[in-house]
Amino acid sequence: MKRIIIGGVVALATLIGSTIALPAQAATGTFTEYDLGVGDIRASGITNGPDGAMWFTEFAAQKIGRITTSGAITTFDVPSSSDLQQITAANDGNLWFTVDSPGDQIGRITPTGTVTLFDVAGANNRPVGIVLGADGKIWFTELGADKIGRIDPAAADPEASLTEFALPAGSIPDGIISGPDGKIWFAEQGTGDLGRIDPLAADPGASLTAFPTPAGSSPTNLATGPDGAVWFVADTKVDRMTTVGTVTDQFDVTGAGNGVEFITTGSDGNLWFLAQAGNTLSRLTPAGALTVYPLPQADSAPTKPITGPDGALWFTEANRIGRFEPPAAVTTTTTGGSTTTAPATPAVGVTTTPAFTG
Repeated sequence: MKRIIIGGVVALATLIGSTIALPAQAATGTFTEYDLGVGDIRASGITNGPDGAMWFTEFAAQKIGRITTSGAITTFDVPSSSDLQQITAANDGNLWFTVDSPGDQIGRITPTGTVTLFDVAGANNRPVGIVLGADGKIWFTELGADKIGRIDPAAADPEASLTEFALPAGSIPDGIISGPDGKIWFAEQGTGDLGRIDPLAADPGASLTAFPTPAGSSPTNLATGPDGAVWFVADTKVDRMTTVGTVTDQFDVTGAGNGVEFITTGSDGNLWFLAQAGNTLSRLTPAGALTVYPLPQADSAPTKPITGPDGALWFTEANRIGRFEPPAAVTTTTTGGSTTTAPATPAVGVTTTPAFTG
């Protein structure tokens, strides 16, 4: 275990986006992007923090970042040479994140920037996804070890509290969420299943269940939908699964482009996801209507969206944090199974450009 106190670098990010005209397939919305600086940064995970700001990982730069809804950014160094993956808030008031191989660690950062790293036993475990469970513990996937891990933030020595639950060989677990039923759900790229484990069970390992997805699927990430179902992305599809493990819908989202990544529920009651190769942010209604919003800049390499404390969609890019405010809907009509939403007058984009100082 390593412990180090790091001072934050505070910066007011360069605003490099504003309202843009979008193609016919999308109603106009407002994109705003905040520059993270130069070099290989690759912002990856992002989550809502306990302080009203959003916290994110810099995959390649080995930093944890904090951004307010007004775009003020603070970064904290992490004493590791390994890539940082995903991040989540815990009940202890801190943020917890995963450190990929060869570090193989679970990290904790306080709101003031104190970083602690806890070792995951073994080599090439590859901790990736991470989430707070209904039991108050942190759960994470070990993509390289075919395991689900658990660590207790409230323990005097969290590293000693670390427990692992083995999955079948070749499962390759990736994304993980606390589902609508209070269970931990995760995507298995290797088997094509969605896995479920009960964090409140006396023996969580005995509760492990795998649910098959449509043939040919390789699910990566998932979200709790507005309808109480589990939604997940797999290749060029977005699927819906009930909490009893039945896939009820499969939507083709090839219109968004390739490289579909994380998915989240927006404040508008729809599903939102990013396509990395397609360079798009897309909205999918629970009925299956798809709206595609191309990102303002080419090769943004978008990764993960969340709904921020302001109700907007926030997402990570290679060297930027993006924000999207969808147009306000005034009417919705349904014809032949396709839903069209008419926008209200588009919001005016922010036009000021403060200098980046960090």
